[in-house]
Amino acid sequence: TTADLDGSGTTWSPGSGGNCQRTLFVCEKTSTPSNWAFTQYISKSVSTQSNISIFVNITTRFSSCNPSCPKSLNIFYSIVNSPVALLNTSNFSLLSTITGTTTVAFETFISFDLKPDEAGLYIALQDRGSCTNLNRVKVYYYQCPAQQVGLALYPSTPASTKQNVPVLVAASCATGSVNLSSPYVQCDNSGAWNGIINCSCNILNGYKLVGDSCTGCGAGQWLDVNNLSCFPCPGNCSQDLVATPICPCVHGYFRASVEGPNIGCTSPPTVPNNLVITSITNMSITLMWEKPDVVGRDDYYFVVKYWTRRSSMKVMTAFKVTQKSSVIVYTLHNLTSYTSYEISVIAANGVSDQDLYNECTRTATITAATLEGVPGVIDIAVIGQYVVWQRPISPNGIIIGYTLQVVAGSQPGRIIMVNATTFIYQVQSSDIPSSGGNAYVQVSAQTNAGNGEWSKQQLLTLPSPASSVCTTSLSSVLLSCATVPVMPLLSQNIYSLCSSVQPCHPCSSTPVPSSYNMDATSNVAVAFPALSSTSGILDESPTSPTPQPMEENGTQQNMIPIYLGVATGVMFAAVGAFIAGLCATVYVIRRDYKRKKLELANTSAGWKTDHELVEFPLETIDDKQ
Repeated sequence: TTADLDGSGTTWSPGSGGNCQRTLFVCEKTSTPSNWAFTQYISKSVSTQSNISIFVNITTRFSSCNPSCPKSLNIFYSIVNSPVALLNTSNFSLLSTITGTTTVAFETFISFDLKPDEAGLYIALQDRGSCTNLNRVKVYYYQCPAQQVGLALYPSTPASTKQNVPVLVAASCATGSVNLSSPYVQCDNSGAWNGIINCSCNILNGYKLVGDSCTGCGAGQWLDVNNLSCFPCPGNCSQDLVATPICPCVHGYFRASVEGPNIGCTSPPTVPNNLVITSITNMSITLMWEKPDVVGRDDYYFVVKYWTRRSSMKVMTAFKVTQKSSVIVYTLHNLTSYTSYEISVIAANGVSDQDLYNECTRTATITAATLEGVPGVIDIAVIGQYVVWQRPISPNGIIIGYTLQVVAGSQPGRIIMVNATTFIYQVQSSDIPSSGGNAYVQVSAQTNAGNGEWSKQQLLTLPSPASSVCTTSLSSVLLSCATVPVMPLLSQNIYSLCSSVQPCHPCSSTPVPSSYNMDATSNVAVAFPALSSTSGILDESPTSPTPQPMEENGTQQNMIPIYLGVATGVMFAAVGAFIAGLCATVYVIRRDYKRKKLELANTSAGWKTDHELVEFPLETIDDKQ
C-alpha cells in the first residue's frame, strides 16, 4: 500500500522488474516530498514464552538524477495485535535510515525484538526526494521446525534472541512411548535443533512397537511384558480397557499382592454363620460357628477378637484360627473370672486386607461372661492385735466373706470367718495356738467358688495376760497408727481403726462391756474394743471379761489402778494438746489453701486489684468451687 502524503500527485508506482517480480519506483523532485509505502499486516502466527528477534531485509537501488537528489530511505515499524483498516503514520516509529552511494542494488538488514504479548506488525518506507527502485522487503524470524524423528516429537519453537544462548525445550515422545534420554533439547538462534530424544514404547503401560508407532492390546486383553503377547483378561476383571499390562478387578473383587495379571480376581468371604457359646468356665469361653456361605478363596481363615473395659481403657486380644471344617470350635483361655467379654469372629482371606472398610460385614459378634472363681490374694496390715485388710484387687466374683487363720510355729490356729463388709478384726488370746512361739495371722477372701489364696503372714503383738487389753494406751495406739508401714489402699481402714478406740473401766485393767455407757470425762486407760458379732464376725466371739469386784467400803483392793488412772489422765492431757495443735495447723493450711483458690478464681474472672477481691465465708467454698 502506498500513500502520497505531500499532495503532489506523485508517489510510489509499480516498476518494471520483469520475471514476474513486482517492484516499486519513486522519483519526485519537489521541495518537500513525502511518499510512503506500507507492507500488509504481518502476524507472528505462533505463541511464544519469550521475546523473538524480527529481521527486516530490504533490497533497493538508487538512481542518478539531475540536478542531484538524496540517496536515502527511512524505515518505520508499528506493532499492533490485529490488522488496521486505515493506517496512520503517527503510529509508526523510526526503525532505521538506509543510504546508498552508488546506483548498484544492495541489501540492508535490520532487527528488533517482539515481546510474547505482541501479535503482529507493519513495516513502512518513507521517501524524501530520492529516485529509488524498491526490489524486495523481507520480514522474518528464525524458529526450529516441528518434526518427528522416530518416536521423538520436536515442537515448533521460535529461536533465541541471544547469540549462543539456546532455548531449552521439553522433550516429548509419541503416544505409548517414554523418553529414555535427557528431558530437554535445544533450539539455537539460527533455528536448528541440538540434542537427541531417545523414545521407546512403554511396555509397563501395555504398549509395544508395531512399525513406527507404539500399539497396545485391544479391549479385554492384557500385554504380557515378558513376551509382548496379548492374552484375554481372566475372571472378574474389567473388559473395557485397551493397552493395559493388567486387567483391573471389577467392584468387590481383588488380587492378592503376590498374584500376577494372569490370575483372576476374588472376593473376601461373607460373615461366619451361627456364632454361639457352647461352654463357659471361670477362665475360658468355648465358641462354635459355621463356615461362611462364601469363602472367596482357599486361603480363608478367621480372626477371633475379644475385649473388656478395665479402668476405662479398652483392652483387645486377637487370635488367628485356620480351621477349615464346616463347623469350627475354638476356646478362649486364661480369661479373668466373673468378667463380661465382647467377642467377635471375623472371616478373612488373602484379599480381605484390601477391603477393610467393609470388615464389619464379615464380623459376627457375641457377648459372654465368665463364671466366678476364687479371689486373688489380698493385702493386710497388723497393728498390735488388730488385723486390717481390704478387698482383693482381683475379686473374681462376689466376695461373700473373709477367712482369718492364726498360726504359731507348726500348729494351725483357729479359723475365723467374717462377713464381706468387715475389714478389721481383733485377735483374741483364744485364737492363738498354745505353742509359746510367735503368732502370725493370714487372711483370704471367699466367693461362691471357694477361698482364695492366703495373704502373706504378719506377726501379731499381743498384750501380756496380766495387763489384759487395757494396757494399750492412747499414745501407744497413735504411735502405732503413725509408724506402721501401711499400704495406701489400707489407709482408710487403718484410719477407722485408729479412730474407734473405747475407754476401759476407770478402776480396772479390763475393758468396759460394749453395753456400758462410760462418762467421757473420766481419766481412763484406753484400748481397742473387742469386735462384737454386730461388727461382722460370723462365728462366736470371746466373751468380754467383767469388771473386778470392789470392797464394801468402796475402796479398791489395791492402789495401783488409781496411780495408773492419774498417770493416764496426765497422758490424755498431753496427747489432747498435741492433737489440738495438729488440728489448728491443718485448719490454717486448709484456710490459706482455699483463700489462694479464691484469689486465683477472682484473677481468672478479670479482677486485677486487691480492693476488688471478694472473700466468702470459708464454709461456703468447697473443692469444686
